[in-house]
Amino acid sequence: GVQACSLRIFARVRVLDLITCGILALAVYVLAQPLRSRWSQYRADVASINVARLSWDRIRTSSSPLFGAGSAIQVVEISDYECPFCRRSSAAVDSAIQQGVAVAYLNFPLPSHPQADGAALAALCAESVGRFREMHARLMSSTDWQRDSDWTREASAAGISNLTKFRSCLGEPTTRRRLDQQRDLAERLGVHGTPMFVSRVAVHHGTASLS
Repeated sequence: GVQACSLRIFARVRVLDLITCGILALAVYVLAQPLRSRWSQYRADVASINVARLSWDRIRTSSSPLFGAGSAIQVVEISDYECPFCRRSSAAVDSAIQQGVAVAYLNFPLPSHPQADGAALAALCAESVGRFREMHARLMSSTDWQRDSDWTREASAAGISNLTKFRSCLGEPTTRRRLDQQRDLAERLGVHGTPMFVSRVAVHHGTASLS
């Protein structure tokens, strides 16, 4: 009887040990996932920085300057005018510009945002007549265009006087090609979502603060 009881106790202890080992193994696996994710993101960011370093001249000439010109650009924002996180970052970007950071803008309209593509074309056409910053501010701060895509109204609100030229630009193949070039360049930098901020030394994903 004593021996049988001992065997039963031993069996229960073994079962408990197996359960404990299983729980510990599961805990280790769960805890390892964030580390694996962070390591994957780190490797992706290093790849993005390497592309930025090698392609900075192309990035500089392809993007639209929010502040500064040409070689003065320090940070590139890759963004979508209909993206709520991009719009939420706009104030921080404006503050950085006011403090002297030279920022440029690459359009990356996402397929999930039905008006983002048109907004990007409108911004590029505003740039062609010297009113990119005004149109950029308008698109980031207003929402009317998300409902009716009245780009002529937005152009007028941004201070564009030659609306005929602006409307013509919207349908020109060269405008579409430039947008495609910006999108291709963003994809080379490893963008999968917006916003993303890239310099030659660092990458930031998601909503940006001034810091």
